[in-house]
Amino acid sequence: MQRLKALMDQDQDQDLCDILCSIPYGIAADSVPSLQQLETFGQHIANQNAEKAKRYAEFMDLKKQIIVCMGELDHTPETSFEKDVVCEDEESFCLSRDNITSLKLLLCQQCCH
Repeated sequence: MQRLKALMDQDQDQDLCDILCSIPYGIAADSVPSLQQLETFGQHIANQNAEKAKRYAEFMDLKKQIIVCMGELDHTPETSFEKDVVCEDEESFCLSRDNITSLKLLLCQQCCH
């Protein structure tokens, strides 16, 4: 239980799920997990952290390219998504797969103009 509390006290799983738009692991707070469940949960947290780092790096690369393209085209962000990408704090941007795909589409649109 101490090991579970160490993982859960920081609400890592929920924070990661919020930023990645994924589903929480789901260990019930009122149950005592087995050692196997704790190991699996720890691996889940490690995988989520790795995925967050990967998506964040991809987001930052795409954001940089989009800003360069917008600058070259003298384009001011118009849509709320464009404004979120260019102006919003990087740490609060939702790193969902859909948003990463939308970033790639936005980059393609900006570079094709």
